[in-house]
Amino acid sequence: MAHFQEALSRDAGCDAARLGLAELLYLSGRYADSAAAYAAHAARHPEAAIGYVGMGINARISGDTAMAAAHLDRGLKLDPTNTLALKERASIDLAQGHDSDALSLLDRAVAADPFDPELLYQRSVVRARMGRPADAHADRARSEQLRREHARMAEIESALVANPQNAALQVEAAQWMIAHGRAEEAIVWARMVLQDQPDNPDANRLLADYHQTRGEWALANYYRLHLSSAVPSAVAKPVTTGSK
Repeated sequence: MAHFQEALSRDAGCDAARLGLAELLYLSGRYADSAAAYAAHAARHPEAAIGYVGMGINARISGDTAMAAAHLDRGLKLDPTNTLALKERASIDLAQGHDSDALSLLDRAVAADPFDPELLYQRSVVRARMGRPADAHADRARSEQLRREHARMAEIESALVANPQNAALQVEAAQWMIAHGRAEEAIVWARMVLQDQPDNPDANRLLADYHQTRGEWALANYYRLHLSSAVPSAVAKPVTTGSK
């Protein structure tokens, strides 16, 4: 927080520092100060949703539901797929007994980010309240599955800190990203593997499939050529914690 404040003292127009400070103030429970920082950003950038969304979440946690709804609605007009705004606005509707409105907002949020377990859990609660137990169960099961998958990615990241050159873990990270809608990051990881292991079959297969789905046949064929001469790569062993 001190670093962000120092940055702002040197450059009052540093938006990244102001937003970073606003988030830390919120996490520290200083909601009025956080709201003021978000308001300053909104004043500088009235076309950006983040300032209004930040003011909205601070107003909601401070108990001013009407103000929270107004700010969140403004943020959603500027950015209709902002999942944080959708989730917070749905919580307000749910608390007020507007289940159908809450469900509509959460449907939009899940469509925007289908890999967020919290969104699916929240939608399961709404569906259960609306007498849709089968749909609620499906959302809850998917939420729990995603939590396990996110936990596995956290294990991979932790293991890569200790062993950053582990190609099998790098490939698994790339595969995870592909499966969770983060293709651009996955491609970076796969290409990192190929810098050290040009014939790594899993990395080449991932890149070939990626370029094929984009209709980039020359690149897809380029990576598939490496598969014919590649030997099977080692599969990453599950990362464990605690005693063996």
